[in-house]
This record gives sequence, C-alpha cells and structure tokens, in this order.
Amino acid sequence: MPAGYRVNTPVGAPSEAEWAGGLGMSHTGDAGSGQSRSVPPPPAWFLDSEPEPEESAPGRRARREAPRPNAQRFDADIDVCELDERGRPGSSWTAKGRAISRSSFVMASKRMCYPGRQLLVSVHLIDDRPVALMGRVHECEYESDGLYRVDLDLLPVPEHGPAHAWFAANRDTWRGKKAA
Repeated sequence: MPAGYRVNTPVGAPSEAEWAGGLGMSHTGDAGSGQSRSVPPPPAWFLDSEPEPEESAPGRRARREAPRPNAQRFDADIDVCELDERGRPGSSWTAKGRAISRSSFVMASKRMCYPGRQLLVSVHLIDDRPVALMGRVHECEYESDGLYRVDLDLLPVPEHGPAHAWFAANRDTWRGKKAA
C-alpha cells in the first residue's frame, strides 16, 4: 500500500505508524529479507464499534412494536379496493376475511398491500347487505400458496366522497351479479 494512503479508517483514528509505535512494534522488516513482521492487534475503536441500528423510515413501524388486540375468527368473502394518494378507489379484487376485532381486521389476499396504504373493504355476509369497512395497512406478510396476510388498522368509514360512492356502488352488486 502506498505511504500515506489510508483505507476505511474513521476520522481521528491513529495512523498505522502511530498505532504500531504506540504498541512498541516496528514495521521495518522486509518480506524478502527473512525477518518476521509482527502484526499488531486491531485498535480498540475497531473492536468496540458495532453498527448502529438504522432508524426506520417515517411511517414504518418497528417489527412487533406492540401486541395486536385479540381478534375473533372471521370467515367471509370480501371485496377490497386500494385508495390512491388522492383518496380515489382503484380496481377491486376479492379476498377472504380471517379475523376481526374492534380496531383491526385481518384478511388473506392474493395481492400484496404496502404498509400505510388505505383500503376499502366490503364484507359480504350470507343473508344481508355488504358491510363497509375502511382501514390502513398495518402489516402485510407472505403467508403461503400465493396468499398474503394483510393486517389492517380500522378507520372511520367516510360519509361522503369517492370512497362512499364505491361502497354505494358495491352494495348492490357482488362479483358482477345483482344481489337478491
């Protein structure tokens, strides 16, 4: 290595000569002369420094930050729609409900949903009109067989606007068929 050239050393760290000199070692040996060359141990600043944990991006939660509320098993067919950044519904897809509590809803979906995105959910009960739910994606994990487990934090359902219009249109139809 050329003289005066330092690689991967933090600012304020001792130079190689200072490091060896402080330990009473000399690096004057020549590889071809048969002299042994002693290698000093790494400096204390190298051994004590552990990588700092990276702060998570805003809006992202730390993994398993708080326990989720106890949910009841809930098997139902649902229609799901993701809202864009302007609050307008996009295309809808079908999914299966898994669990529900007062503040959360868990579903199995073939489509991955990013944490923080808002979803509209229309729950289809057997002998009743669909129930409207709205939630923010808390967590989305791949489960198995091409299904994602999507955990939603429930939000108040809007009374006006595009989301309300999607619920009104979805109330009378389900999978393209008129409800009886």
